Amino acid sequence: MKYILLVFFLFNVNVSIGQWLEKEDTYWDTGCTSGYARSFRMLNDSVGYREWTESPTPSAKRMMYAKICDYGNNPYPPPVPTFGPSWLCSYSALTPYFSAQYTSGPSKLQLFDINTLLYIEDVMNLTSTLHLSFDALGSDSIIFSTGFNEYISDYYFFDVFHGFISLSSSSDLLIEYNNGILDTIYSLPASFSTEIQFINDSLGFLQRQDLSINKKRLMKSTDIGQNWTPVFDSLTSNLKSIKFVTDSIGFINLSDNSIYKTLDQGNTWNAITIDYNRFQGVYEFITEDLWYAVANSDSLFKTYDQGNYWVYDSLTFNNIKDIEIRSDSIGYAIGNTCKLYTKGKNNIETSVNVLNVELTDFLLYPNPVRDVLSFNYPKFKNIQKIHFIDYSGKLIKSFTPLNNSINVSDLNQGVYFFQLFTDETIITKKFIKQ
Repeated sequence: MKYILLVFFLFNVNVSIGQWLEKEDTYWDTGCTSGYARSFRMLNDSVGYREWTESPTPSAKRMMYAKICDYGNNPYPPPVPTFGPSWLCSYSALTPYFSAQYTSGPSKLQLFDINTLLYIEDVMNLTSTLHLSFDALGSDSIIFSTGFNEYISDYYFFDVFHGFISLSSSSDLLIEYNNGILDTIYSLPASFSTEIQFINDSLGFLQRQDLSINKKRLMKSTDIGQNWTPVFDSLTSNLKSIKFVTDSIGFINLSDNSIYKTLDQGNTWNAITIDYNRFQGVYEFITEDLWYAVANSDSLFKTYDQGNYWVYDSLTFNNIKDIEIRSDSIGYAIGNTCKLYTKGKNNIETSVNVLNVELTDFLLYPNPVRDVLSFNYPKFKNIQKIHFIDYSGKLIKSFTPLNNSINVSDLNQGVYFFQLFTDETIITKKFIKQ
């Protein structure tokens, strides 16, 4: 009987390993203007970088980036803004700065390790240049520069010696760069390519747009970019991201918020059916079944069954712009005000003993409930707070309990999430208010 109860509660209680925490950072909060792009890329579970753009003058833009080290925990950012190269794994800014003649500063940042990076610099009506730096922009060099009225629409490099550059001019050019040698793979008039990405050393994808008929195609290569064939003939909007979770299974997210899935390395793509009105178009795919999605721009949900049922993931902050979930216990997010949020390592981790606690020891009753909801937590101590969250992810109540009974008579009828925060873990359970 004990084992039957354990299975029941495993499906009804969600124990989150670690909490989402805001990493206070005066440097990045100061002067962060809403409306500009914010995103980040992790090189592994613990190290990566976040980036954003700003406009110091009406006609100039520049990109800034900050390193994420030790799961976002150490070292902490300096108390005063530092605009220079960073020799250690600490927070830094992308330099040099650009005068008013630049319509756009650096863009498309790609890091290979914490100090080695590529970035594009566009100069108005003049040229577009791909720069390489080995020392976090203490110095850099030009590895490719376009002619007049040409610009680099995208690029993808396997390492600093080998990659592909998409060049837009009178024709769409895909150029391979191999240790300083340039080779044009194809040249197509009245079209341009964007969003180049390789899944491994051979499998790659790019979006190509035919300007004459305004059609967007997803192209695929299986021979290190030497040949490209269409696999999705008419994309409904621009490609935002592509993610493969196995050698064969992958997902694409389009700018119109739609998702498509492949089971055969991208040869065929089928639309995913979920409630798109509920989410904001920011997704992360961990496995074929485990997905994350931003709802209402201030809450994060996840599904373990390919979108059939979504559960709240204990995350509430304003205007989530980008997420990168490394696993179900380690994640990163960036908000509209450039704040960094992390989940997992060294935040508030659960110990092995906590993970081995019998989940039957947590009770929430009666369920459904009319007036008074009670909970029992004999093996959990140091309760910090309780959240009531409605089914859309909106936080309804937040309070510190005085005892184990809560009056819920003021709640409207419906489905809610009861969320208990302790100093070791978070427990989430669904309840029904009658």
